[in-house]
Amino acid sequence: MQHNDIKLVALDLDGTLLDSAKRLPESTAEYISHISGQGIKVVLASSRMPPGALPVYRQLGLRTPMIALGGSYVFIPSSDEIIYDQPMSLNDYHYAVRLLEQHQTYFKVYGRNFFYTREMDERTRNFSQTHHSPGRSMEGKSLTAMPESAYNLFALEITDELLQLYLSEFKKNCPQLQVFTEGKNGLGLVDKRAGKENALIAIGAYYGIKMTNILTIGNESNDVKMIQCAGIGLAMANGCKEIKEAADAVIGDNDHLGVETALKQYLGL
Repeated sequence: MQHNDIKLVALDLDGTLLDSAKRLPESTAEYISHISGQGIKVVLASSRMPPGALPVYRQLGLRTPMIALGGSYVFIPSSDEIIYDQPMSLNDYHYAVRLLEQHQTYFKVYGRNFFYTREMDERTRNFSQTHHSPGRSMEGKSLTAMPESAYNLFALEITDELLQLYLSEFKKNCPQLQVFTEGKNGLGLVDKRAGKENALIAIGAYYGIKMTNILTIGNESNDVKMIQCAGIGLAMANGCKEIKEAADAVIGDNDHLGVETALKQYLGL
């Protein structure tokens, strides 16, 4: 594929565009501004809530739709136009929460503007600060009583045995949920009609851009379908095994300008 065939670039945020300290390299920001000026649409595709992804979006000076909440919500920040809005089905969400709470697993649930957890402990406060994501405690109450729609869920620090139980139970009892692993001992949930791939398809339709003219880069299992549906799908060197196997190529890591180097190679601009 020639560089002039690429009309849109979709970039995951954490572990991809941002380095390990959650920073956007200045030279990468400058290059993205350059290609945006050349007419290439640049889209952020994050699992963060809108408030968590907006600082990077604004730093890049973007005016394109943003993929937030793992592909459950797509909107244009400058106008608040909503392109895609797909929270989790209530029945499946309640089943998942009850199962996780029964086994006392730590997890966070993302609404559109806040994330929720049963108790706001030190690690949760640190997460909130480093990811620019406001959180609220349910003060020990079940997250089935969360006061807004649930878009995605992340559970962490799960034993191997319990993780297999969860994957089996969700597959069997939650037909409308898409389940993906998160790191070595975590999992994430979004609605099956969501996911970054469906969000990207919606953006392609919004602009009238074919999927074959889109380049995507990611690092985690929730990026796999997104890179598979694009014309060019690239995996970070620091990415999980699953995405490396699915990618057209594996590029550099997020601490050594992997995204910037790959974009220069593939776009030639």
